[in-house]
Amino acid sequence: MLVCLPWNRGDIGDKFRRMKKTDVFCPECNAGYRRIELFSGRKSRGEYRCLLCDHLIEVFDGTSQIAIRLTVQPEKIFE
Repeated sequence: MLVCLPWNRGDIGDKFRRMKKTDVFCPECNAGYRRIELFSGRKSRGEYRCLLCDHLIEVFDGTSQIAIRLTVQPEKIFE
């Protein structure tokens, strides 16, 4: 049985909001992250810090579900 979910149909209108994908970068070490925001389901509260340098990337206020994934790891410079 095939089930058509709202985000797979072309006639969803304004009733359902789509997800939003963006790329973000750490201002300290230039690590690149893919950020996905969903407007349905569980909501995210808290903060996200850079996996490489621990710099604060974003604070989540609980209005949507947010997932962030490291996509570009900058080259490390050894002194």
